[in-house]
Amino acid sequence: MKRMFTGKDGKDKKDKDSEQTYPDIRLKSPNGQRDCEGLYKFALGLRGNGMPVWKHEKRDLILFSGSSGKWYVFEASTVERSKFKERAFFISAVEVHNGKMPYEMNCAWRLTNKSTWKLDNEVKMIPDAGGFKKGDVVFWAGGLQTGEVTGEEIIFGMKGEIQGTSSGEKRVDVVFNGHTAVSDVPLAWIARKAPTFPGDYQEGDIVFFNGGVQKFPDGDKLTFGMKGQIVGKAGAEGAGRDQRVQVRFQGNKGLSSVYLSSISRAEPDIPGGFVVGSIVSVGKIPEDNFANGDYLAMGLKGMVVGRSTQGDGEDDLRLECHFDGNQVPSTVFLESVVKPVPRNSVV
Repeated sequence: MKRMFTGKDGKDKKDKDSEQTYPDIRLKSPNGQRDCEGLYKFALGLRGNGMPVWKHEKRDLILFSGSSGKWYVFEASTVERSKFKERAFFISAVEVHNGKMPYEMNCAWRLTNKSTWKLDNEVKMIPDAGGFKKGDVVFWAGGLQTGEVTGEEIIFGMKGEIQGTSSGEKRVDVVFNGHTAVSDVPLAWIARKAPTFPGDYQEGDIVFFNGGVQKFPDGDKLTFGMKGQIVGKAGAEGAGRDQRVQVRFQGNKGLSSVYLSSISRAEPDIPGGFVVGSIVSVGKIPEDNFANGDYLAMGLKGMVVGRSTQGDGEDDLRLECHFDGNQVPSTVFLESVVKPVPRNSVV
């Protein structure tokens, strides 16, 4: 599984991800914890459990991600001393954020009241469009976008100027350099400073796909070793967005948003001397059943479709295989899980 929290806690000027900016947040809580209401300013360079942090502009309050993966509001001094552990809270999201910002959450919030707490659906985390004003210079931090009417492209890092707030609560109007039309864009997709690509990639870099076969409804697909070109950073919504880039793979009509761990600058090979199509079988492991009905059991045969793309430092010790009767490929260890039957058999 890919890890969700990859940033560093506290201040780290060398952490490139800490240079990304996010809109300030205006918190509204009409049914309790009214002292927590107000404007929370984005704390540039400060991270909590790998996620951005916001501090109240007047009070000792902080909006942060706890180690549980939920958003919390509590005393800033206490939270920072505890290194962002959620030992107590005034306000807490009910659901794990999975990489979503507080203003992207669509769930109830918990409000504490002495020793008890209650659920509240009227707590609001609103990106503060007032943080931008007409004439402010911004940069596009999302993926490649093309206007349906004008055909004008917005590319990663493109410079623009705020024209005003749009009709949407979390959006602003921007005119990008060289464009004739005003673009209505999400606040989360713009930055005050020129953004950088994850993984030190640049627009136009050639990369190769390391994973197994993926097929999409529009007919596009990804296969092991497929060549592509970096065109932008992944759209600024969803989990792991700071670990993904947009790639235009050869032969595909659309763009693919892929994790850094699933691409490489050099043509990939598969560990253990295997190739795509090698026939393997499961070795001596306990039987394992998955939620979608897939399973692994000793003797189950399958086919190598790629290399592991988990990105945890052990990808050279694993394969990605599609086993008979399973819906999706499984990532398995070379030595303890699979063996060739025979080693160089190819279908």
